[in-house]
Amino acid sequence: MNFFKNTIVLISVVLVALTGCSKVKETKKNGNDSFVIAAGGKEITVNVSELSSSFAPVNTDVISINSSGEENKMNVTGVPLMEVLRSKGIDLTSFNSVKPVSCDGYSIEIPEDILKKREILLAYKIDGQPINDKSKPVRIIVPDERAMYWARNVVKIELLDKRETVETGKIVFLETAYKNLEKTKYMYQDSYDPAVKISDLLSKYGSTSGNELYFVSRDGLKRTETKENALVSLIKISGKASPLFLSPDLPGGMFIKEIMTFKHDNICFFSLESFGKITESTDGSLNVNEVIKKTEMGESEAYQVTSLDGSKTAVSAKELDVSKISLNDGIYSLINSDGVKTVNNIISIEKAE
Repeated sequence: MNFFKNTIVLISVVLVALTGCSKVKETKKNGNDSFVIAAGGKEITVNVSELSSSFAPVNTDVISINSSGEENKMNVTGVPLMEVLRSKGIDLTSFNSVKPVSCDGYSIEIPEDILKKREILLAYKIDGQPINDKSKPVRIIVPDERAMYWARNVVKIELLDKRETVETGKIVFLETAYKNLEKTKYMYQDSYDPAVKISDLLSKYGSTSGNELYFVSRDGLKRTETKENALVSLIKISGKASPLFLSPDLPGGMFIKEIMTFKHDNICFFSLESFGKITESTDGSLNVNEVIKKTEMGESEAYQVTSLDGSKTAVSAKELDVSKISLNDGIYSLINSDGVKTVNNIISIEKAE
C-alpha cells in the first residue's frame, strides 16, 4: 500500500516538474522573441528579428547617467524607435511621451522634452554582443540621459497622448500632513525609517478615486504613476532620498527620490523640505507665491489657509503674495509681511469659494 502511495506521489512530482519546465521555457521564448507597441488604442506585435533584418543598424557610442551623476560609456547597436514606428504607420510626433514597460512591471515615462532632443534606440547589441537574457527582448537606449530611462527586458512600448492638465485647487503640505497619519517603519538602503501610506494621504486629504498620480522630483524628473500602484505604495518621510516613493510590490527602479510634488486630480501634495533645498533664501523661509507657482494653482482673489488643528484663516491674494513659510522646531508656519505668525502648523492652502 505504501509502495503505491509513494509511486503516485513520485509521478505527481515529476509531472509538476515537467509542466513547470514547459511553462518556463514557453514564457522565456515568448518574452525573448517579440514586444508590443501600443498606440491609439491598437497593439502591434514586433518580432525582434525584424530589427536586424528589416532596418539599417545604428551603431553608436552612448553615455548613461546614474542617480549619483556618474557616467557609464558603452557602444550600442540598434534601430531608432521612430523608424520602427514609421514602418508601422505611426507618427511619433503625434504623441506626447513614450512609456516602455518591462516584464517585471518596471515602467518609466520618457517625457516630451526628452523625445524632442534625443533619439530613442531599440538596442539588440551592447558592446558588440547580443543583449543578455535579462535585457531581452529589447533594451531602450536614451543617449546621454539618466539610466532610469534605459529600460531593459521591454515587452511593451506605450505611446501616450498629452497629459490633461487639471488646475490645482488645493495644496497640501506633506511635512505637516504626516503628523496626522499612522507611520510604519521601512528598510531602504540599510536605513530603517518611518513611512506613510499614500492611500492614507489620499483618504484624509484627497480621494482614493480619480485618475493617475503625477510626480515631480526635486531634480526635475517627471513621472506618471497608476493609481493602482500608488495605492499599494508608501512615502518614506525621512532618511536617504526622502520624500521617497517606494513599495515592496514595485521594482526598485520605479522608486521616486526626493519628491517635490505629486498631483492627484486637483490636489497637489507639496514637500516644503524639497522645495527649501532649491531656494536661495538667506533666512531659510519660503516665498508662498513661489510655492503656488510650482503647483499649477490658478489665480484667485482670496485663499483659505488651514492649520493642523483644523482651524481656517482667510487670506487675500495680496497678503499671500508677500507672505512666507518658515520652519522652527519642526513646525512650518505662515508669516505675514510684518513678520507676524498668522497660521501655525500650516497644512494646506486652497482657493476660497
